[in-house]
Amino acid sequence: MRALPGWLARWVCLAQHLPLVQPVTQLRDPATCRYTLNPSGGAFAYTGGALSMSVATDSDCSWTSSASAPWIAITSGTGGSGNGSVAFSVAANSGGLARSGSVTVGFTTVSVTQVRDPATCRYSIDPAGASLPSGGGGGSITVSTASDCRWAVSVTSSWLVITSGSSGAFGSGSISWSAGSNTGPPRTAEILVSGQSFEVTQAGS
Repeated sequence: MRALPGWLARWVCLAQHLPLVQPVTQLRDPATCRYTLNPSGGAFAYTGGALSMSVATDSDCSWTSSASAPWIAITSGTGGSGNGSVAFSVAANSGGLARSGSVTVGFTTVSVTQVRDPATCRYSIDPAGASLPSGGGGGSITVSTASDCRWAVSVTSSWLVITSGSSGAFGSGSISWSAGSNTGPPRTAEILVSGQSFEVTQAGS
C-alpha cells in the first residue's frame, strides 16, 4: 500500500482524535407560550349543553385542558401541541342557584356560567291586594325574589293597567298600577306576578 504524504497523515491522525459534533436542540420556555380560545367561554341555560372551542398557539407549544367543576366535562381535546380544539359539556342545573366554573387550556382560563332552574325560584308580593273607590286610583306592589330569578306580570282584566315594572325584570323590584273610574257595578280583577295574585276590587258608581 502506498504511504500517505506526511501532511495528510498528520491531518488524518488529528481528525481521529477530534470530538464528533452533535446537533443541539433547545426547547422554548413553556411560559412564553400563548393560547387563544374561540369562543372565550360560554353561558348556558339550566338545561345544560355543549360547546367546542378552537385553540390557537405556536406549533411548539403543548397544552392540556381541564375543567374546574364536576358539572363541566371535557369531551374531546384533553391535550395537544399547536393549534387544535377542545369540546366540553355542561350538565343540567337541578340546584336552586346559578353557578359558574371555568375551563383551562394551557395558561388560558375561560368562564363557564349556567343559570338556575326557574322552577326553583320563589316569589312574594306586598301588599296582597287593594280596594279602590269608583273614581279610580292606583298603587304599587313590592316584589321579593332572588337576584337571578326573573318575574312576569299580567292582568286579568283590561281596566287594570300596569304603568311600570313590566315582565322580564330580575330580582326584587316594584310594580306600579292604576285603574280608571268605574261607571258600572263593583268589579274585581287580579295582577299576577309569577304565580302570586294581587287582587284589586273597585266600588261601583
